[in-house]
Amino acid sequence: MSLSRSLSDDEGLKWDALTSLRERLFKAKHSYLFVDPTSGVPWDRSYTKVGDSYSEVLVAPRKLNLPKDACPFLVPLNNEVGGIFDWTFEIAWSQLSDPQAPYPVCAWIGSDLEVGDLRSRMSKQMLQSVGVRTWLFRFYDPRVSQHLVSFVSKEFCISGPTSWSFLDASGRLQKLPVSETESVRDPEESSLERLDWLKTINAVISTWPSLTDDIVEIERIYDAARVAAAVGLQPHQQADCVAFILHRCLVHERIELHPIVSVWLNDAREMKRPYADAAAHADADVWKGISAGDWQLGLKERQGLRYG
Repeated sequence: MSLSRSLSDDEGLKWDALTSLRERLFKAKHSYLFVDPTSGVPWDRSYTKVGDSYSEVLVAPRKLNLPKDACPFLVPLNNEVGGIFDWTFEIAWSQLSDPQAPYPVCAWIGSDLEVGDLRSRMSKQMLQSVGVRTWLFRFYDPRVSQHLVSFVSKEFCISGPTSWSFLDASGRLQKLPVSETESVRDPEESSLERLDWLKTINAVISTWPSLTDDIVEIERIYDAARVAAAVGLQPHQQADCVAFILHRCLVHERIELHPIVSVWLNDAREMKRPYADAAAHADADVWKGISAGDWQLGLKERQGLRYG
C-alpha cells in the first residue's frame, strides 16, 4: 500500500522499522548506505556539511558511462548508531509519503566485504545485457526491490551483502535475498518483461488510496497485471493498464470477460481507442451492471452450464 500522511506519522511503525534495522545491520562486519542520486539528493554532498565521517564510493558499471552526479554510491556507516544512519533513515521514511517522487535513499547493506570489493560485486549485477542491448538494472530502487521476488522472479538474489534492507511502500522493513556465492544468475527474459510492469504497478498502488479506504491488496494487483498482459495490453499503455488493473481489483474480479469490456480491450489492443477513454465515457448503468456480475450467468449458459 502507499504510505498515507497519517501512516507516515505513525511513530510506532517507524520505531519498529528503525529498531529492526539497527539490530540487523550492525551485526555485520561492515555496514553501508546505498544511495541513488539520479534525481538529486536532499543534502549537500560537500562532505564538510554532512559530517566528518561521511564519504561516497561510486558504484556504476563502466560500460554505461554514467555521469558522476548520476552514479549510485555507497556511504560507509562504520557500524555507528545515530549520526548519518539515523539522519538518512528519517529521509527514507519521508520518501514514503510520495511514492512517485525520487527515492535517493535506497537500502542499508550489511557485508563482510570491504567497500572496494562490495562495489565491484554491485557493479557487475547492475549491468544487464539482452542481445546487443546493455542497460542498468535498478534492482536497488525500493519501488523495484519490493516487487522483485513476489512478482518478477522468485529466484532473484544479490551477491556481496550479508543483508540488504529497505523500506517498502507500507513503511515496513523488508529485505532482498542474498547469495553466499560470488556469481548469481542473470534474470531470465520473461523476468525482464515483468520488470516493465513495475512502473504501472506502482502507479496503481499510488492511486488506490484515492479511490477506496480498503487496504491495498498487492497480490490482487499482481494478478490483474498478469491478466492485463494476457489480454494484450502493453506497459507503455500505462493509463490503460492502470485503469484496467484498478477496475479488475475494485469493480469486478473477472471484468475482462464482460462483453462490453472485452470490446474496450480489443480496441485498445488494436490501438483504435484507449481503454481508459472508453471506460471513462461509459454511463453509470454500464458500470452498475459490470459490478453486479449478473452477466456471468449468461457466460455460463453459453458454455452449456445450467443451475437450478
